[in-house]
Amino acid sequence: LMTAGLEEQGCDVEFVNKLSSKDWDNLLEQKFSTVLEQLKKIDKNEDLSHTRIWCIKEALIKSFGLIPLDIRIEKVIEKGIFFRALTANNENKMVLTFPVEFLPGNIAVVALIGCLKKTESVSIQPSVKVPAGAVYNKNTGVFSDVFFTTFRDCKGFYGKTHFTSFIDWMGGLRELVLAPISKELLKDLGSGEYGMVTNTSEIHVRQEAGTLDEITGDIWITNLSDLPNSLIDLKFSFYKTANNKKVLLADCNLSTTWVKIESRGIVKKSPIPGYFMEFLKDHMVTALNKKDSGRDGFPSPGEIGEMHYCTENPLQHDYMIRENAFPTGLTHSNSVGNLYYSNYYIWQSRMIEEYLYQHVPDIMTNGGRSGEFLTLHSTVKHLQEAMPFEIVSIIMYIQEYYENGLVFYFEYYSVKDKKRRKLAFGSNMVIFCKRLNENSQPVPHELPEQLVLELVGYSEILLREAV
Repeated sequence: LMTAGLEEQGCDVEFVNKLSSKDWDNLLEQKFSTVLEQLKKIDKNEDLSHTRIWCIKEALIKSFGLIPLDIRIEKVIEKGIFFRALTANNENKMVLTFPVEFLPGNIAVVALIGCLKKTESVSIQPSVKVPAGAVYNKNTGVFSDVFFTTFRDCKGFYGKTHFTSFIDWMGGLRELVLAPISKELLKDLGSGEYGMVTNTSEIHVRQEAGTLDEITGDIWITNLSDLPNSLIDLKFSFYKTANNKKVLLADCNLSTTWVKIESRGIVKKSPIPGYFMEFLKDHMVTALNKKDSGRDGFPSPGEIGEMHYCTENPLQHDYMIRENAFPTGLTHSNSVGNLYYSNYYIWQSRMIEEYLYQHVPDIMTNGGRSGEFLTLHSTVKHLQEAMPFEIVSIIMYIQEYYENGLVFYFEYYSVKDKKRRKLAFGSNMVIFCKRLNENSQPVPHELPEQLVLELVGYSEILLREAV
């Protein structure tokens, strides 16, 4: 098959083979479920519908070296269907597909890169949106947005999502929700007089996703918000689409306060502006019944095993294992000017990884084949603001030590002229797991022997000192 023309060219041809739904899901990596459901109603032939999508992928890969993130139906012309495919570099490519019967009962699908006439209207928007606002459901009070995981999101072993990705998703989704009042909000935030500071944030990880998975992010303003006192409480749920169903990946929380900026790093609670208050009141959810779709075999905190050590005084931790100093700059800040809250989780991750690499380097450099440490729960509670060009010193402790995992505790300080100002504190629960391959679920496992020897030795010292 060959094409020629003045515009961009590309093509593919594939015979329609009869495969099981499971085989098609594997071939298409369980993606494009939305467009496939629409196609099945048009084609009345599941194999034909799946072959159309396969041809689109092949035509884009062969012609541009691009994998489609999202595929939408643009126009149906008898047996021909024009699709709009969104690629990883945020370009839209138009692809026409149509079936051809070469011999009786021997049907193939032809895919051609093309374009609709300029007079045709564009009715389908890509699901990876420019910041025009998330979709709002008036019945539930939930804002939703659909996007796709990137290589950066999936920096965990076996190309799985990393817990820090949920923090980035929370920030992006929050900003999409505020798009309807963005003009007024940006004016206030850009003035240098007002801002929003984070009080607490929290992540409960319930599953994992892979690269280019379709993700639905939900966010709602909860009735735990105390708007007269400038407190805004947000809840998040993130799902991946797999086998035509949504699988819960994480539940998250973010609490913020509207403040007036009195000087560099010094803020004071301030009344929420009228336009913002009206928006929050109109969209606050008084009650929401979220159905937990379960962990689908993913480890839970209940599988962390028997406790071997716990800090006796939660206000005074003895088991200090690491202290790091992190210089900060503009890359750590945001449009308000203070340090963005996601930095605190990135620092957690870095310190945990350094500690584990020190004691079990073979595991940390073997890509998961010798086991892996997964974060199940992480939280940060903020006390004061930090600004760019401050030195942030972080102390990490062992708070709890279990058969299959650990709970790390963190204290964050701003250090200047040998004086320390406490910024925040937080925790991170990790569980050690092993899995057969990249497609299998992680299974909780006893901590590696090298790490256990270090933990037992230090625990015994602390116990003797306590006695």
